[in-house]
Amino acid sequence: MVPSEEQEAALKAIKYWFEHEMTNVFRLGGLAGTGKSSIIPMIHDYLGLDSFNIEYVAPTNKAALIVQRRLVESDIIANARTLHKAYYQKHERHCDGCPLTVSLRNVCHGIPGYNSCGCFLDFNAAVNLDRQIKLIVCDESSMVSREIYQDVMDGIGPDVKILFVGDHGQLEPVEDNYEAMKRYGKFDLMHDPDFVLTQIQRQAEGSPIIRLAHSARKGRDIPFGAFGAGVLKIKSADELEFDFEDRNTVGITYFANVDPTNRYHKGRLSVNELNHIWRMNLGLPKRPVVGDRVVCRDFIRAQAIAKGSLGVIQEIKIISNDTYYANIVLSDGRVYEGNIAAAQFENNKLIWGMQHLAKWDYGYALTCHTAQGSEFDSVVVFEPPRGFIRWLGVESYSRWLYTAITRAKQRLLIVG
Repeated sequence: MVPSEEQEAALKAIKYWFEHEMTNVFRLGGLAGTGKSSIIPMIHDYLGLDSFNIEYVAPTNKAALIVQRRLVESDIIANARTLHKAYYQKHERHCDGCPLTVSLRNVCHGIPGYNSCGCFLDFNAAVNLDRQIKLIVCDESSMVSREIYQDVMDGIGPDVKILFVGDHGQLEPVEDNYEAMKRYGKFDLMHDPDFVLTQIQRQAEGSPIIRLAHSARKGRDIPFGAFGAGVLKIKSADELEFDFEDRNTVGITYFANVDPTNRYHKGRLSVNELNHIWRMNLGLPKRPVVGDRVVCRDFIRAQAIAKGSLGVIQEIKIISNDTYYANIVLSDGRVYEGNIAAAQFENNKLIWGMQHLAKWDYGYALTCHTAQGSEFDSVVVFEPPRGFIRWLGVESYSRWLYTAITRAKQRLLIVG
């Protein structure tokens, strides 16, 4: 692939940093369609490195698979991994008098049918780089949290450089450490990139989705109407004409939960409500069934399944009032098999306790943060009420809408 003039300038800036600058961090930013990810396979040739001198990573398994595909298409022999797989080690801790056995996966599964033991897996950062590694390339870096960034930077040492590539227009990661956020402010790794790609690539120029996304990021109102084949905005009072049975369609809303005491939330649609409506239109019963699309609500340490991972139920049965056994095939082909919490369904807010149960919920509708890092053939974006948008502010809302729109690959419906 031949780089564009702007990509060539970006590669020159990266080369100068790699060879001459003392800092071991470079951030390459670019909005959707500007070709930031397509630069990744060009880097090792441009810097004169062999593929084994570069480690390719990403925050999520899906993002790592996309990087891997780009490398394969460019005939580069390398493996892209998640940050957790590359730099974290798992430690299995058993409770006193543990009655459980350890499987071939080194995962504590529990007493058959009950899974009631308090054993768990913990992950600690352990960056043990191959001595041949000179550069780490991390894609989708807007999703890198403060803790992961600090773990990696503490571990790589002064002789290894790291290139963060990401969309600086997307939402910043959810802050897990409230005390750190209160002290240092929100963490946004891609807030001020060292080089920003601005020119939309030729293959993306005709995309109405890309045009709308860039318009949203500039804070412009998106009017009602059609913008191209399969891309339109309608009023919430209009009849929703999309196929609920289309497994490639996902709904995105701002609101995770209902707060009837907040006047700015009047008329809103939460994830729970949308999932309920979706399943009603599909004629599904109240409890989860085979074929239901589900989303992981909490990190499953035993199998390194990240929050926000989507899957489809292949088998499910009731174990007790609060427990289901489920076999779930993830969108990346992996399989989760084990006991899950019944109370988590139609409850977007993570339930606490019951550490022995994995937390899955219906995945027909998602918040934008949950959907970030994924792409879907067809997306329905439900805008918040006008009053809430004014309260939220133009900058925060434009980032949210931009991120929501760019989840769509082919079809986009905005309900305003």
